[in-house]
Amino acid sequence: MDADRALKRLFELRARELLPVTGDRGARVVSRQVPELAAVTRRLDFVLKLKRGSEVYLRHLEFEMRHRPDLALRVFEYAAGLTAKHRLPVASTVIILTPPAPATLAHEERIRGEVECHRRIRVVRLWRMRPAAAMRLGLGGAALVGLMGKPDVRVLQTAARRIWLGTRPGRHVDLWAVLRMLSEGRYTARELERVVPKEVVMASSLFAEAKRRGRAEGRAEGEMATARTLCSGFARQHHPAVLSEVAPIIASCSDPLRLQQWALAAPRLSDAEFLRLLSGRSASRSPARTSRSRTPRPSRRSKRR
Repeated sequence: MDADRALKRLFELRARELLPVTGDRGARVVSRQVPELAAVTRRLDFVLKLKRGSEVYLRHLEFEMRHRPDLALRVFEYAAGLTAKHRLPVASTVIILTPPAPATLAHEERIRGEVECHRRIRVVRLWRMRPAAAMRLGLGGAALVGLMGKPDVRVLQTAARRIWLGTRPGRHVDLWAVLRMLSEGRYTARELERVVPKEVVMASSLFAEAKRRGRAEGRAEGEMATARTLCSGFARQHHPAVLSEVAPIIASCSDPLRLQQWALAAPRLSDAEFLRLLSGRSASRSPARTSRSRTPRPSRRSKRR
């Protein structure tokens, strides 16, 4: 189940209805964004810019299938990066899909027993919410009910009907797709097919996005394989003596541009120079060759008589 993608799409579509879930009842959605932080290697799941009265702040959301030991530290890192980048207060919420999970999280740093830093992180345990209460939130809440309470196909059918009746023709597809994706693993394929046919999911923007991502990843893998094959071929042809040393370096390289540069350099470099290029060692300077000065022998004609 690709819950991250489903939940991101759900908040893009129905964020206003879901603000009570995130702890922001009464706020107004100013923008929806998924920013990247240069100092963080992982992309944040979702960020809402909210306004309540005169106060403007960010609500950072992380969607997790289950609780992990490093979760509080990771959320703290993201929140600190958002604060530094946007100069706005940041509130964090972790939405966890499956038990077990703590009721709250906090990142705390102590020095000599004194608290130097404390950050409270709101936790939403979706399986503990009641489906009826979720559906009262609106269509966004109805799309979440597949994760809630005990499995009951009638609840899914009620949620699907609620979405159908509450949207204009053709607008229900993405919400139905989210409902089905979040219900996978708790219901059989036959039960889900009765509520939301697979064709509906395939017609949704989530499926289209997955196809685009798959094609992009396929192209990237193809380019990498071509560049690696080309570089290996040139190394085998021009540098067989050091092939055992350079082959593992070529196999571990994941930069197609660098592989192409190595391949183009192979024909014009010596074995030692090629090995230095691939291993990243700088070429050692060889001392300048100087010819030995010889004392010219006097010619026989110049000999003193």
